[in-house]
Amino acid sequence: MKETGPDTSAFSNDSFGLGMALSAPLQSTNTDTLTVFFQRLGDAWTTNTCTETDTNSLIFRSADQALTLEWSGEPAFDTNLADEAVVLISSTALTVNRHQLETWETDTNSLVFAQPRAPRIW
Repeated sequence: MKETGPDTSAFSNDSFGLGMALSAPLQSTNTDTLTVFFQRLGDAWTTNTCTETDTNSLIFRSADQALTLEWSGEPAFDTNLADEAVVLISSTALTVNRHQLETWETDTNSLVFAQPRAPRIW
């Protein structure tokens, strides 16, 4: 079992898959967008484009507001190493609220972050 988010005291044994693709490193001076691939084990993969809610907020939402990703900090976007991104994901369609997931960049400078279960999106 895993806590669904920091200090929530709510636990879940659901299994999720997540992949995120950026077209460029996150910018602090404008709102960014990313493509999200998300699945609860046994359900179909969903694909959404999410836009940052405000400049440098690190909170991304789908146009229909059904999917939200909250980054727990901006990756370093190190040009020599693959980065890690930790996000809290909420989805009304999949009835998940602020579930924490860790992802890793698939390769140095790929700008694609995924869990091992995520589909090959790069």
